[in-house]
Amino acid sequence: MSGKIIFDNGKHQCIMFSDLVKGDGIQSNQFLILHSDEETVGAVIDPGGDLTYTPLTLALLKHTDIRHIRYVIGSHQDPDIIAS
Repeated sequence: MSGKIIFDNGKHQCIMFSDLVKGDGIQSNQFLILHSDEETVGAVIDPGGDLTYTPLTLALLKHTDIRHIRYVIGSHQDPDIIAS
């Protein structure tokens, strides 16, 4: 899935990614928060584990330049949430 925009007011976007991998991997929802003013700044929330690294990166690139991502936020300490 390339991402579902769940909020967009022109300056702020929240994009949810889910079902990035198939199989036995534990699924979680990843989020991208973008703030666009004079420059774009992004934060990835709960990027996932090793299985989601490549699919999430490809999905993020559909919404922003990877250089805009300045923050990575983990909601809790778990390899399936923040290992990547």
